[in-house]
Amino acid sequence: MDNTTLVQLEDLLARNHALLTLAGQEAWDAFADDVEVYSTQLKAMVDVDFNELESTEREMAVQLLEALLIQDSRLMQCIQARLNNLSGEMSSLRQSRRSAQAYTAV
Repeated sequence: MDNTTLVQLEDLLARNHALLTLAGQEAWDAFADDVEVYSTQLKAMVDVDFNELESTEREMAVQLLEALLIQDSRLMQCIQARLNNLSGEMSSLRQSRRSAQAYTAV
C-alpha cells in the first residue's frame, strides 16, 4: 500500500477523525486551525484520476472514499450544530444590547 493516492486518502481519513474528535471536545480554536489543512488536502484530491490505479488499489480507494464520506457527513453535522449554537448566542447578545440601550434611553 505504498500508492501515493491511497496514502493521501488514509491521511485525509485520519485528519477527518481528528477533526471529529476536536468537534466532540468543543475545541473549536484547534478545529479552525486544522480544518484549513484538511480542506486544502481534500481539494487536491479532486484532480486525482482514480482510473489510473490498479483494480485492487481502486477498490481500496473506493472503500476509503466511502468511509471519508460517512465521516465527512458526521463532521458537517457537528459544524451545523456549532453554527446553530453560535447563531443563538448572537441573537442573545443582540437582545441584551437592545435591552441595555432601552434601559439607558429611559
